[in-house]
Amino acid sequence: MVSFTGQQVTFGARNSRDIVDRKGYSRGRADNNFEGKLSAPVVVFGSHLDDLCGKELHEIALVVRSAGGAVWDLAPQRSGATRYFCPALAGAASPGRLVNLPNQGVTGPNWDATTDSFRECRDQYSAAHFHSTDLIDSGWDPLFIDALPSDLPSAVYGIELRTAAGDSDTVPLFVVPGSGTRRSRIAFLASTFTYLAYGNENLIEFFAAEGAFGLTDPEAVATARSQHVPVGREFGLSLYDTHPDGSGIHYSSGLRPLLDFRPEYRTWTFGCGRGFGGDLYLIEWLEWAGYEYDVLTDLELHNGGAAVLDDYDVVITGCHPEYHTSQMLDGLQAFRDNGGKLAYLGGNGFYWVTGLINSESPVVEIRRGHAGIRTWASEPGEVDLVSSWEAGGLWRLRGRAPQRLVGVGMAAQGGGSRPFVVNPAAKRILPWFFEGIEGDLIGERGLLLGGAAGDELDRVDARLGTPPGTVVLASSENHPEGTQRAIEELLQVYHGSTSGPNDTDIRADMVYFDVPEGGAVFSVGSIAFIPSLLVDEGDNTASKALHNVLDHFLLTECKRT
Repeated sequence: MVSFTGQQVTFGARNSRDIVDRKGYSRGRADNNFEGKLSAPVVVFGSHLDDLCGKELHEIALVVRSAGGAVWDLAPQRSGATRYFCPALAGAASPGRLVNLPNQGVTGPNWDATTDSFRECRDQYSAAHFHSTDLIDSGWDPLFIDALPSDLPSAVYGIELRTAAGDSDTVPLFVVPGSGTRRSRIAFLASTFTYLAYGNENLIEFFAAEGAFGLTDPEAVATARSQHVPVGREFGLSLYDTHPDGSGIHYSSGLRPLLDFRPEYRTWTFGCGRGFGGDLYLIEWLEWAGYEYDVLTDLELHNGGAAVLDDYDVVITGCHPEYHTSQMLDGLQAFRDNGGKLAYLGGNGFYWVTGLINSESPVVEIRRGHAGIRTWASEPGEVDLVSSWEAGGLWRLRGRAPQRLVGVGMAAQGGGSRPFVVNPAAKRILPWFFEGIEGDLIGERGLLLGGAAGDELDRVDARLGTPPGTVVLASSENHPEGTQRAIEELLQVYHGSTSGPNDTDIRADMVYFDVPEGGAVFSVGSIAFIPSLLVDEGDNTASKALHNVLDHFLLTECKRT
């Protein structure tokens, strides 16, 4: 939407209204939304329209200057707060506003494939990609505003909403500690960027089209089809879905209802908690086991880096911390390398390069790149992030494989869960870890497909950065045929080579290693580990293993300053 000679002009839709500018984006409504790319929209008078055909952007600007009119530049702008403003290249016109964050950093009509980055040649990225399903901010007015009690402990809370008819909804709320109010040596880092990535996901339809329901529980699929999440499209889509024209969704926002970000939501794939719901199993276990903890989120880590972790000796993750910005990885590595103890309690972590639109709003951006397990792939030349001005895709392909941080990284997904089989050598090296654990298995039972090693699995790999001296405590084995290697792991494929029974690299490795400055890392390499903690009311081997690790971390002398 632009202003030109006192008139409002709207491109890509009709009847634009309720336009509100925010930091880093603009929200609004319109009708008859256009699906596709627009490049350098022009207003020109008289017969000069024919003079624009086949011209480059700078030539169009010259024609417009001489003939009257205006042309706007839709290429990405580096400035943060007003990034969505598109300057006029010619003519007496105000900057255009991109409403609801259509994709920028996409190839324009003059892209010649000599560059694959808008950072190198903005002129070839003069387009923006518009969609009727772009939704960043629902713009709902708040119903209630009040200050939280100053002595309210840091924790995961829920705001319960009830209707007169008795229907209810519980909206999660993370209360983080105020400055200088730490009450624990342990911080739980909630994977809020991953929750956003999956927000309102419609993967059930993707897997139905792919005929891949063999990877799921049929009863869970049937239940999910009857629930509101797969069919509630009016609240926007997830980073796993596509727009109506088939292009991938780059942005996901917390400024809209997220129907699967609820304590009671059970994923359609397995019929139990996963993501936020899975992390609540850990919260319940911490409460049951009597550990005091504070809650932090990805947003605090992104904005504050290692400084927000300075007051803590131990940081624990949830079951699926998949999406991280460079600031978050830097913060965790600095925490670890300066004496902090890090417990990575999930699988498929630290996987996708993620950007944040601004420091205040929960709006994340990703590009899928051309490798990794994904439901859509980035178009050629469209891998870079507009929000952070850096290459997107997998962190592994940026030289920051998860193994470098936590010792293990994404190896496989799908199929059923298995227990971890104890490594006999590890009993001699780290006997404290095995105290109270009888037998040779850890996590024989679990809420997610029956064991502690399943769903998505991480393993060690020295070539990708697993530190020397890493101790493999236990590993899963004999995963079913439905468990398949991660795509980025494969160079050549032959029949049957990538399925569980035929590939020893399809496994989860549970590892421990020390860091020279007093830090240490414990990793489980499995999304299914946390859902196994509460089996038999917490009286199980997975629970005992985590007890031993946290007690060891808390009793170990901390060298952090």
